[in-house]
Amino acid sequence: MTDMVDGTAGAARDANRTLVIQKVGAILDYIAQHRGIERSRTQMAADLQIPRGTLHRLLKDLEEERFLTRDETGYAVGSRVLALAAEVLNDRDILCLARPHLQRLSAQTGLNASLYVRMEECRVCVDRVEGPSILRPAVKIGELLPLHLGASGIILTAWLSEGLREDLLRRSRARFGRDGMRPGQDQLHRDAAWWAAVQQRGWVLSVGERDPELAALATPLFDVNRTVVASLSISGSTYQFSKKDPEAIAALLLDAAQRLGHMRA
Repeated sequence: MTDMVDGTAGAARDANRTLVIQKVGAILDYIAQHRGIERSRTQMAADLQIPRGTLHRLLKDLEEERFLTRDETGYAVGSRVLALAAEVLNDRDILCLARPHLQRLSAQTGLNASLYVRMEECRVCVDRVEGPSILRPAVKIGELLPLHLGASGIILTAWLSEGLREDLLRRSRARFGRDGMRPGQDQLHRDAAWWAAVQQRGWVLSVGERDPELAALATPLFDVNRTVVASLSISGSTYQFSKKDPEAIAALLLDAAQRLGHMRA
């Protein structure tokens, strides 16, 4: 009888632990996707269907553990999440190694230089240097973005197997929906030849995919096994890019990626 009671209590604890994990995941997803959009805790509780008292406690715990941070604009993904993102690279030094290259790329182009990694069906910016222009696309460090839209999303999936790539892109579309997509863009078909061309060229230019007024050019960072671990990206407004030579930007990115690869070898 005692064993039966203990087993029931254990199952209840496991179920409760699973529910807490699910709530934490929902909170982190919600805050990452609504960064910069003012949301009261009451609104968050209603949107997430989490009791206000439970939400308050979880937000407090997540902030204390640095999974979340808070400023005058509200909550944002915290430094501990970014550290976990860096672990995806299997190289804690990559952020330090990449920083000077991002600074140089931004200075050379006058645009924004970013480092992205893949987290499941998302891409996340783990470091960024803003260009001097006042025309700055709003991308925050730690922000989760669609994998199926944008130059870095293409780069982070181009060297995957076709089956895995299509699965991740499908999940990205399901997660982010039509946000940022132009009419008919969800019907865009990229066949095997298109992906092979990206691999051969080593870089890709994306114009107006996530936002009709934004453009980006990206190239991969490989590990010693030729696995893509990150994407180096230059981004700006479509107007800024119209004044630039994409081939010249690509050459700067490829050179930076090659130098980073040698430093990490």
